[in-house]
Amino acid sequence: SPDSRLLASTGNDKKVIFWDLESGEQLYELGGLAQSVNVVAFSPGSQLFAIGYGGIGQEYTAPASVEVFRWALVEGDGRATVELTRLHEFTDLIGRVKSLAFSCDGQFLAAGCHDAVVRLWDSESGQALPSLQGHGRVVTAIAFSPTSPHEMASVTTLDGSRIASDELILW
Repeated sequence: SPDSRLLASTGNDKKVIFWDLESGEQLYELGGLAQSVNVVAFSPGSQLFAIGYGGIGQEYTAPASVEVFRWALVEGDGRATVELTRLHEFTDLIGRVKSLAFSCDGQFLAAGCHDAVVRLWDSESGQALPSLQGHGRVVTAIAFSPTSPHEMASVTTLDGSRIASDELILW
């Protein structure tokens, strides 16, 4: 999380677990999801949190989704927990969601999938923005500039697992 208090972990168990980094305790479990979560992202500029999932087993053709939540850390009775409110669900993605990133001010959310397209949304309103096309392969990483919400880079790799970039696009 932006305040370095929370960590969100995922796995093939169709859950997102929120951890208190100071105590190491599990604070909240977002379970009952339709598919395994591939990627999570906290917004640096707001209390927004996003998850991306889908495409397991059929990475290139299966439908995928991104969900956006507003989160709050609630403390009481000597115990903390996380409260989540679902704001948006975007279901117009194809192939496994491989990367998510919020802009530095939290206004924009970008997702990269196996279909080589970077999709953008207004984080608060949920309005879809024009997609960015130009990659020839899976978009494996996305990063916004830490100082400008209108500058972003996306990366593809040959097989989705190599560290070295095969293709970098600055948007």
